[in-house]
Amino acid sequence: MNPAYSRSNLGIHFLFAAFVVLGFIFIWIGYFTKQKFARNAKFRICHILVMGIVLCESLIGLICSKSGLHAENGL
Repeated sequence: MNPAYSRSNLGIHFLFAAFVVLGFIFIWIGYFTKQKFARNAKFRICHILVMGIVLCESLIGLICSKSGLHAENGL
């Protein structure tokens, strides 16, 4: 596998996962502290769409390339 592709794939995967997890945390923190960003429609729609992508991938059995590599190597 091309090392440049592997690094970029890892970076995209990390940013995608970080957006889902941190977005969820920020929405809850913003809700309880009554911050405006928690009610930002563009942010919340983008966040729900990204979570929907993950859901659809799992429903059709598509696994992440990193998870697939780990399964093949017994990690």
